[in-house]
Amino acid sequence: MTVSSLCPPEKNLARRAYALAQYAALDGDQRAAIVRFLAFVAQLDDGMHAYAAHESLATYWQADTA
Repeated sequence: MTVSSLCPPEKNLARRAYALAQYAALDGDQRAAIVRFLAFVAQLDDGMHAYAAHESLATYWQADTA
């Protein structure tokens, strides 16, 4: 799994629905682990991965939609 796969796509609605269905299967501990992982990656000075982690946190995992 890559960091970018943890950010549901905005433009492709079929892929977004699939991703959201996959995320819905996760339990609370698994979701919390993903949030911690993304926060860790977001702190790294790694350009693309850090950006994807920030975007994932802001648009889904720490937003009201998660």
